[in-house]
Amino acid sequence: MQLTVHEKIEELRLQMQIIATDKDLTDMRVVGVSERLDVLINEFYRMCNNMGSIKLRECER
Repeated sequence: MQLTVHEKIEELRLQMQIIATDKDLTDMRVVGVSERLDVLINEFYRMCNNMGSIKLRECER
């Protein structure tokens, strides 16, 4: 089963929080996950805008 963009965002967000618990926020591992998260968030909002809606629940349909 393939994860939705929203699920991927949540997964990366949690991963970043875990990594950041014992690392500086400027640590390359934290920054790397943050950059991947930015890409997914941008993809998610592009998808929502293409659907003509920014309501999160509507974007996941």
